Amino acid sequence: MKHIFHLGTLVVSTMFLINCGDDAIASERSLAGKGEQLHQGFYLANGSSSFKQSKVLNSLALYQAELTKYANDQPKEVDFDRYHVLLVDMGVKHNGGFSVSINEEASTIKDDIVSVQVSFNHTASHCLVTQATTNPYIFYKVPAAKEVLVHETVTIQDCDQ
Repeated sequence: MKHIFHLGTLVVSTMFLINCGDDAIASERSLAGKGEQLHQGFYLANGSSSFKQSKVLNSLALYQAELTKYANDQPKEVDFDRYHVLLVDMGVKHNGGFSVSINEEASTIKDDIVSVQVSFNHTASHCLVTQATTNPYIFYKVPAAKEVLVHETVTIQDCDQ
């Protein structure tokens, strides 16, 4: 009888763990098709420069205030009850061989946490690029969440890419 009780406990525990695993896997979704690039550029509109940073903008007022520093664009329509705007700024770079992009395929949403994969792109050192100072940035619409985590990678691109 003792062995039957342990066997029953093992079966129930295993089923519980399997179901939890299924729920965890099912709740993680790709950001692909759920986000949107709003603005991107290489120079700040006000002529100044900034430091490397990432900011989550959760209101129209914050979005407008930051956008005026970066671009002469009008704010795009964003429902701040459902979305936030992620600003990723690469900071000052001393030539034109840099850009910033979002990898939607590698970005995920899980348990009210949005994990955004940001790529800081550099051209290879032997490539010819403009010698102008740049400040690459991107404004990106992401689903509203309790947390927005930014994961950074550096990608070195060859001259012909």
